[in-house]
Amino acid sequence: MDIVLEITMFQKLQITVYIVLFALHPLDKVPAFNKLAISNQDFIGTWKGEGRIIVAWCQQKQLSFEFQIDMNKNVLGKIGDAQILNGKIRLNNIVYRWLGNRKYIIDAQLTNYLIKKEKIRRESIRVFLDFENPFFVGGFHTSGSKFGGKEKMILSGTNVKLVKISI
Repeated sequence: MDIVLEITMFQKLQITVYIVLFALHPLDKVPAFNKLAISNQDFIGTWKGEGRIIVAWCQQKQLSFEFQIDMNKNVLGKIGDAQILNGKIRLNNIVYRWLGNRKYIIDAQLTNYLIKKEKIRRESIRVFLDFENPFFVGGFHTSGSKFGGKEKMILSGTNVKLVKISI
C-alpha cells in the first residue's frame, strides 16, 4: 500500500509540473519554436544604426552598423570600418532565450580594421538582437581574449539600435 501511495504522489507531482509549465508557456508562442521568424519579409533588407562601445580602452564611443539581410539569412555589410564576411542571422538557443537573452544572433567574420583610427582589428563579431518593431535592438561582442587591452581584448557594446532603410 505504501508503494502505491508513493507512485500516486509522484504522479501528482509530475502532473503539477506539467500544468505549471503549460500555464507559463502560452499556446500562441508554440509555433515560434518550430520555425524561424527570419523568413518574415520584415527582416529582409538593409538595416543601419549604431551601438555604444563599453570598454574603457577604446577612445571611440560608438560603433556603426550596416547590414543587408537576404531571404537565406545571409548578412553582408559593414561594422565600423570592417567588412562583413560569411554573416548569418539565426534564432538564439531556446534555453538562452528563456533565460532572458536576445532572440536573434548575427555571427560574422570581419575583414580589415574594426576601428581603423585606433588600429583595432578583430576576426569576428557576434551581435545579439531582438526585433522591437520597427527596430532591431541589442548588443555585441567581438572575438578576442578577456585580457590584453586594445591589441587583443574582446570589444563589447550595448544599446545597438538598427532601423530598416530599404528592402
